[in-house]
Amino acid sequence: MKNTLILFLFGSCLMGFANSENKMAPSGYMMVGEIMTEIGPTHKYSGLPDMMSAAGMLSMNIVDYSNLIQMQLQGLNGANTYISSESMNTHHFGLKDYAYGWISGENQGMKFSTHDGSLSLNYCHTIILPQIPCAFTILINSALPEHQKAIYLLREEVFKIMWK
Repeated sequence: MKNTLILFLFGSCLMGFANSENKMAPSGYMMVGEIMTEIGPTHKYSGLPDMMSAAGMLSMNIVDYSNLIQMQLQGLNGANTYISSESMNTHHFGLKDYAYGWISGENQGMKFSTHDGSLSLNYCHTIILPQIPCAFTILINSALPEHQKAIYLLREEVFKIMWK
């Protein structure tokens, strides 16, 4: 039901790769042998078990994803958005360290919440800092370990600035 609500809010969601709907959308990349290979819109991805396909194959453009993250930031700061502020806080911070898909933590007395998404073809890392208030997302169209490491190094540099 919650996934259905999100789909109604963001009409540009689709099942499959973003470049299957818009050929200008970025492609994901993966290693095939020793060659970094672009994954085209007709590629039949088989890396997910069937029970996870609904979540794993959902694509959203960056504008709509940004709106979704902004609504979560607003919800964490008291606004009722697509769910109540209380539910949003439970969603992000209701359990210690990992609450309902979001890793939560605290640094210098400030809460933060992060979420990663990948099909091993691209990588999305989102950070929400409700007390500042600020949220940011780092996207890359590869999920190779060295690229993920670069995302986390960039995140740490941003954190240094944000926590001054």
